[in-house]
Amino acid sequence: MFNKKADDQFSRYIDPTGEFSNRTFEIGEWYVKNKLTLRKIFITILAIWSIGSVLFSFGYWIYYFTTGYFQDQRMMKQQILEIEDYESMHVNYGPKDLTFSKLAIYETIREHAYDFAVEVKNPNLRWLANVKYKFTYSGGETPVTTAVILPGAVQPMVYLGQEKVSYPSQPKLVIESIEWKKIDPHEIFDIDTFIKSRQAISYDNFEYKYSSIAQNIPNNMIKFDIRNDSAYSFWEADFYIELYGSTGPIGITFLRINQFRTGEIRNIDIRSYVNNLYVDNIKIYPITNVFDKEIYIKLGD
Repeated sequence: MFNKKADDQFSRYIDPTGEFSNRTFEIGEWYVKNKLTLRKIFITILAIWSIGSVLFSFGYWIYYFTTGYFQDQRMMKQQILEIEDYESMHVNYGPKDLTFSKLAIYETIREHAYDFAVEVKNPNLRWLANVKYKFTYSGGETPVTTAVILPGAVQPMVYLGQEKVSYPSQPKLVIESIEWKKIDPHEIFDIDTFIKSRQAISYDNFEYKYSSIAQNIPNNMIKFDIRNDSAYSFWEADFYIELYGSTGPIGITFLRINQFRTGEIRNIDIRSYVNNLYVDNIKIYPITNVFDKEIYIKLGD
């Protein structure tokens, strides 16, 4: 393709300045002689690449409009279905609704007042609920109050001491709001063990005495001993005490024990003015928020 003479007149040339060698002159001469050929080769390659690119583009557009477009439409519809499925699954990963049952009204420990109570169940094992609620009845309602429902808890949700001369009729629970808080599994892995280890209490020596003027007992007396069986001490430990008679629950009251230390036993004495109250047994519901770090008494305090 390229012409080259065996004997080149530059091969015998010697540059007096020493700046150019014979090899440099040979390369320059070769480039000048073949410049046009090199240009043709470059243009040919560029043309082939351009034609190939255009043909490929036309081919791809033909493919897209005949096949790819419809595939994209099917893919888009599938993605929409997947997003919808994800949204429906997301509900399952969020907290399940609290359930409420057994709304009851009891005469309270003082005259002309009533206690409202409803059983609440939190089916979520990793979600804590802060519930704002009230009770309504014919002609009135209780103030809005707040309850903390621990994961997996089954407990009363109450309002105590609503003043009313007569028994409230048509009672109803009204939920104002529920704020959910998820317990981080990286902080607390076994939620059930965490709660039970801090709610470990026991009671014994239960005693009930009905009010009797003859025995100098001016009001009903409920006595028992409660023990902190947990390894933790609390600045304030809160409980609901559900009263049981022969037919089932007949009343409820609130108990707060200040500075309830591990292993400690407290003697509890609850008095009530409720008429015809006969208590056979009690059930204790710990309701302290064990996830609140401020409730614990530190060693040395």
